[in-house]
Amino acid sequence: MTWNLWQFIILLTNRIIRYIIHAMKLDEYIKEREITVIQAAEELGITRGYLYEILGGRMPPGRKLAIKITEWSQNIVKFNDLWPADND
Repeated sequence: MTWNLWQFIILLTNRIIRYIIHAMKLDEYIKEREITVIQAAEELGITRGYLYEILGGRMPPGRKLAIKITEWSQNIVKFNDLWPADND
C-alpha cells in the first residue's frame, strides 16, 4: 500500500469515530459533504435564505424540517441539536 492509501484509511477511520462519538452541527455536515449551502437547501427542499437563517441561529427549523434534516444527514446531525427540548 502507498502512503496515500494509509492516509485515506486513517482519515476515514477518524471521520467514522467522530460520527459515532459526537453529532455534527448542520454547518459542519454541509462542509464535510463538500456541498454548498445552496445545494443543501435544494436537497432539503427549502430556500437558501431559510437555510442561512437556520445556520446563523436566527430561526430554528420547524419540527418536520428538523426530522427531514436528520434523515437527510443519515442521523449524523441529531434531531435534538436542531430541535432543543425548550421548543416543545
